[in-house]
Amino acid sequence: MAGDEDIRRFESMAEQAKAVATESRPLLQAIVQFPGLAWVKRWEPREQKYFMVELSTQYVLRILGGKREDYIGKTDFDVWDYETAILFYNNDEATRQALRNATTLVEEPWESQRTGQKGTFVGYKWKFSVDGYEYIVGMGA
Repeated sequence: MAGDEDIRRFESMAEQAKAVATESRPLLQAIVQFPGLAWVKRWEPREQKYFMVELSTQYVLRILGGKREDYIGKTDFDVWDYETAILFYNNDEATRQALRNATTLVEEPWESQRTGQKGTFVGYKWKFSVDGYEYIVGMGA
């Protein structure tokens, strides 16, 4: 028998599937093919979380390891250590709530436990909305 957490997770996944189905394929392909680090996350207000919608192949190859599909539908807390995930989350929140200017560079240090790589993301984050959903995009090096 499914518990409340299982039901919430299933409902969230169903909502994500609906949102992804309505998203612009050309935009998502541009993210995948971006030659640096790029991603799109969707804000889920009920869960107060950002879920990965798409990410660049380079982000996966250079930092995360595995396949892009391993990260779609996951949060940064599913992928990164807590300190890194909370840094990403806080910067995403500042972007979503317009507490920071989208033209201001973001610098986020990271260390991948999956690949052993470490560095600092330097790039931009901005927000857009489609069909009542809020998204955060990050692009940089």
